[in-house]
Amino acid sequence: MKNEKAMSTLRRVGVSLIACFPFFGHANSVLSEKELRAQCSSLHFSQVHVRACLEEKANQSERDLKQAEQNAISALAQWDEDDRFSRAARASLSTSNKSFT
Repeated sequence: MKNEKAMSTLRRVGVSLIACFPFFGHANSVLSEKELRAQCSSLHFSQVHVRACLEEKANQSERDLKQAEQNAISALAQWDEDDRFSRAARASLSTSNKSFT
């Protein structure tokens, strides 16, 4: 019974995070590497300028990711859930961040 309740709560946590993901930044505007190169190439002729454009896009992506992480942390801090589930969600987010970088 306790395991079923815990699993139910963890499922709700996961669904909540997935539901909130579009609000964590520019989640709907993710471009592939090929699309980014094409976009920068259409704006600039010089390889130096294309590279600078790609670097700026990478930097912006990093800033967006950090903002999304902060938004997720803030959302988790405001949860009205049992502390162990909140800790588990924060630990999962931390593990995810470590495996990503």
